[in-house]
Amino acid sequence: MRILVTGATGFVGRALLPALLDAGHDVLAGTRHPDTYDGPGLPVAADVGDPEQLSAALDGCDAAYYLVHAMEGDPRGDFAARDRRSAEVFAELAAARRLKVVYLGGLDSADTVSDHLRSRLEVGRILRERAGAVELRAAVVIGAGGSSFRMLQGLVEKLPVLVAPRWVDSRCQPIALGDVVRYLAAALDLPAGHYDVAGEQVLTYEQMLLGYARIRGLRRTLVTVPWVPAGLSARGVALLSGLDLALVEPLIEGLAVDVVAADDRIRALVPFDPLDYEQSVRAALAPTTTPAAAA
Repeated sequence: MRILVTGATGFVGRALLPALLDAGHDVLAGTRHPDTYDGPGLPVAADVGDPEQLSAALDGCDAAYYLVHAMEGDPRGDFAARDRRSAEVFAELAAARRLKVVYLGGLDSADTVSDHLRSRLEVGRILRERAGAVELRAAVVIGAGGSSFRMLQGLVEKLPVLVAPRWVDSRCQPIALGDVVRYLAAALDLPAGHYDVAGEQVLTYEQMLLGYARIRGLRRTLVTVPWVPAGLSARGVALLSGLDLALVEPLIEGLAVDVVAADDRIRALVPFDPLDYEQSVRAALAPTTTPAAAA
């Protein structure tokens, strides 16, 4: 099968490409800078914001992965509009070619207040309704180089005392990067629709922070305060993690709500036992030479 992976240089895309190649697929690594790409797969120019370029990249393909999100590197904060436009164009081009489309989005929540999460869900809806996509929905993905994992590392590694807002009581169902890749590869054979993918445990962010500290052998104390200005919290996390503030702010906003899988239908369709949180963290920290570990 000839497959285009958009976002091939991203956190998940880098990890997915070797798995698809190992499965015997002909894989195109979609990137805005193919001339400098040195990863697995055949590099091809595939900027989802450029319809003409994207159309050329999709020609001759049997399937395509949509692994891009306009939030990164968007200081103007208009990522939701950009995501919508890009998804609409991608869906139209993919539907015209009758391609199998797979998208990785975020878990739904009844009380979602995050622009970031709403945008991820809107993109999934567009791709499903217009291109018959398989939408996988995940919460925090635990893997080396991932933005959420880098935020967690930055806080725990550098602060002996963690002064945290009330969002540390929010519940999350993290999943290992390797398990996400396994589900993404298997999604080529799944019926169209949305599926929740998650790890074995539902944890609060406090449990995740202190659990990481225990795994690393670090003595850490967490103090919850009634209220911390969102901007101050985001600036601190950005400084400690080395991430762009424009990326951190919407991610922090999404921590205020529970993100837990609503069903486990995919477990019967793709049967395996996902890693628990400790196993996921240890896998993320393990030395590796694979592209998935690049920052």
